[in-house]
Amino acid sequence: MEHTETRLTWMIGARVKELRARNGLTAQKLADALASEGVPWERGTVTKLETRRRDNVTVNELLALAKVLNVAPVHLLVPLEDDQPMPVTPETMMQAGHVREWVRARKALPGTDLRIFRTEVPLSELAAKREFFETLADRGDVDRDVINRINPEMGLGRKRGDADG
Repeated sequence: MEHTETRLTWMIGARVKELRARNGLTAQKLADALASEGVPWERGTVTKLETRRRDNVTVNELLALAKVLNVAPVHLLVPLEDDQPMPVTPETMMQAGHVREWVRARKALPGTDLRIFRTEVPLSELAAKREFFETLADRGDVDRDVINRINPEMGLGRKRGDADG
């Protein structure tokens, strides 16, 4: 079995080839666009990636490819077919749909500490999440105890505006 990094690079290469065609770009035009973004690729580099003759893509290259090809980086990294297996690590294969949700921070991988997964976010996102749950609880749509069991990081207390809360 080939190295995980190589398999991921080949998957990225296939998506780049597909998106390059969809965007009407030649390999040279893609290389030129990447160069204008500070990634000094040549036509041959694009061709090597698309024909499985390149074994890696740096994070900077992935981000520049996504920008130039007008897609989110996740759509270069993760196959579009939800049920397609893909490597997460050399020892872990998962369905692409689950990996995509993990990359988007919507669903944790099995064995993940959910408290860390849900709270290692920008404070603005955590505050927005708390506000959302507070609103649901205040309207009576969801019980505060249920919210606290599902999202212990929220630590919702009594209803906002309660005199002793």
